[in-house]
Amino acid sequence: MKPISFKGNMSQTAVSTALSTITPMTTDSRFEYLDTLPENTIHQFKAILVYYIRKRLPKGYRQLEKQTVSIPATESQFYAVFKNHIHYYSATRGIYKCVFRGGSSNQVLSNILEMQGWEIKFYDQRQCTYVVLCDGDNNIENGEENPIAAALSHETIKKLRKPKCIRGQLVIEWKKQKNTDFNGNFTQAGHVYFHFYNSQAMIE
Repeated sequence: MKPISFKGNMSQTAVSTALSTITPMTTDSRFEYLDTLPENTIHQFKAILVYYIRKRLPKGYRQLEKQTVSIPATESQFYAVFKNHIHYYSATRGIYKCVFRGGSSNQVLSNILEMQGWEIKFYDQRQCTYVVLCDGDNNIENGEENPIAAALSHETIKKLRKPKCIRGQLVIEWKKQKNTDFNGNFTQAGHVYFHFYNSQAMIE
């Protein structure tokens, strides 16, 4: 792994990409039906989101690459946190989507989640695991073989479905999971999903 420098709790990647050209949605009347939550409740929910993101930043090399974090959340909770950063919304399907990429996305998300260093977890022996937010991030040497890719046969790779995000992006979705039992009893619950890639580095 290549060494990477960190200042305080903020990661400083060597490669910075351009900001996304997608224009986020702004607050409008379509969402007036949602509950207005107390600021303290929103702050506590943000801390929960960071907790579950950081659980997907392990020390083990075998647990790297693409990650999906699923957290139960109401539509009002999701909207309260990400309302100024929604890039896609479907009222028919009940789906929201936010897309973050590029070097500056780290600070944008730090402001949203109200926590510096949300994207990195430190370990002993000067190691750390972090969320990849730059397209050019490459902390695996060219000569190193990715053990996950090596374990997949060519046929298995062909069968993999198109990913929800590409390396260097963090895609956040909110949607409902629905369930109907044999007797027709219907239940549903909203979930927020974080799709991202993680990687490891040595701290200089």
